[in-house]
Amino acid sequence: MLDELKKKHPEANLRLICGDYFQTDFGSECFDCAVSFESLHHFSREKKLGLHRRICEALRPSGVFLNGDYMVESEEEERVLVDECARLRKEQGIPEDVFVHFDTPLAVDAEIELLKHAGFACVEKLWRQGNTTLLRAVR
Repeated sequence: MLDELKKKHPEANLRLICGDYFQTDFGSECFDCAVSFESLHHFSREKKLGLHRRICEALRPSGVFLNGDYMVESEEEERVLVDECARLRKEQGIPEDVFVHFDTPLAVDAEIELLKHAGFACVEKLWRQGNTTLLRAVR
């Protein structure tokens, strides 16, 4: 898919990364923009905070992170999903360090606060339809 994007926009100076969010070195002040779509709603607040800090660091001053993802309305909904994931892990004997595809999205307001805590100067919700939300975070 990344190869197709590069072919579609040969004039653009795109650096496309396909790698593990938590293992890939993004560098420091290397990018004008970073985009994630529908992929971060599986990770805990703690993991996301570290990742968001690394993304913020990888952006140049005034760089933008666009995060389009599944987010819930309330922290109560968030807690129900996290608790259910923990219950299923325990029931099936799946350790915490093993990735499972179970949606544990944050509440929109919690996601915004997490991005601010990670170092972004300005975070705003641009769009929301159903549980899909687009946030813009500016370094």
